[in-house]
Amino acid sequence: MTGRLPDDIGEIEMKIRTISAAYREIRIMDPNTAISEKQIRSLCHDGTIPYIKSGVRYLVNMDTLEEYFADKTRFRTIA
Repeated sequence: MTGRLPDDIGEIEMKIRTISAAYREIRIMDPNTAISEKQIRSLCHDGTIPYIKSGVRYLVNMDTLEEYFADKTRFRTIA
């Protein structure tokens, strides 16, 4: 078994990372990011971001994490 989905389902690429690896990847994309590893961990713990627990590791989908931070409705404007 290759760990891939059958071809008739279509090509689905999931970027699953540990919280630490997700944070490192965000830092590579944006070295000046204000997002912290602790913030990602908190989003998982409070259920805001879905995750998979594998042993002691929390695994997150990078696409889901990026969508969360890209959602402009989360930003507040100051009047």
